[in-house]
Amino acid sequence: MSAHPGLSAQYHQVTTDGERTAERFEFWRSTCLKLVEPTGPPDGGYDRFRARSQRLAGSVGSFIDNSVTPMEVQRTQRLCARDGIDDLAISLEVGTGGVGWVGNNDNSVIFAPGELHLLDFAQPLRAHWNDGNHRGLLLTLPRASVLAALGRRSRDVKGVVLPRGGIAPLLASQMRVLADLLTGMNVTTRAVALQATIDLAVSVLCLELGPAKGESDECEDGMFAAALCFINRNFGSDRLSPEIIAARLGCSRAHLYRLFARRDLTVAGYIREVRLQRCRVALESGAASRSTIGDIAFRCGFTNPTHFTRLFTQRFGVRPREARMAAAARR
Repeated sequence: MSAHPGLSAQYHQVTTDGERTAERFEFWRSTCLKLVEPTGPPDGGYDRFRARSQRLAGSVGSFIDNSVTPMEVQRTQRLCARDGIDDLAISLEVGTGGVGWVGNNDNSVIFAPGELHLLDFAQPLRAHWNDGNHRGLLLTLPRASVLAALGRRSRDVKGVVLPRGGIAPLLASQMRVLADLLTGMNVTTRAVALQATIDLAVSVLCLELGPAKGESDECEDGMFAAALCFINRNFGSDRLSPEIIAARLGCSRAHLYRLFARRDLTVAGYIREVRLQRCRVALESGAASRSTIGDIAFRCGFTNPTHFTRLFTQRFGVRPREARMAAAARR
């Protein structure tokens, strides 16, 4: 942890697999249902209940990945008063084949796969998912961090659906990737990944719901994380440029340059490094053995083979063909 002395996060994984059928629901209820409580038996009854959860909790927020049998839960006024939790959460439904709802009798919001919703855990709510393959991701943030981005408006965000444009899709993608890779991460990587996801979330809230602060200091870490996400998702496009990245993030090109310069990086240099690293991985992978070096370079965003060979040799000390041959000899 020496490289990131200020970051730490605790990881826990729970599954009902291996538990006796009659005890699965109570086991899940006692270990994982801390913020809410069930209103009754799960859909299909106790015998068919299944659940899996992983949670990453840090000092500045937490991330939860739940896969569970369809059921209805509630967070009552009594529960809110008892635990005193004052967090806002961004929820992402990643299940298929169904939707659910959250709210109360006067204010209900439909959950649909791929949508980012804001929840307020300081207030009562009820939720029900009718998806047989329900999987939900939840990123919780202390209200204070959201206040810094949104000011007084943070008290009126319950049930807000974040737009599918702008940088919100980058947050949805980041949450999915984090959930899928958590198990294989080490302690340090988990803490860094959680912080990066929270930074990105605060920037999304700031840009989508707050005042026009796209180039303010409050959003800097999240904007930088969003830029890295966008580059890593689009490195193969030969049209990727600072202008394209800045437009997607809603900031000026000059501000984008400043974000990287403050970290002793350049936009072009980071793009080049990502592309070269992806090329190296592909060249050393047996799965890409039938692809030509030119094809691999093109898929990674290099349109000039001669230029690619020169950059690759300068970066790694060997020519692309030599890297491929050495990897084949090791296999």
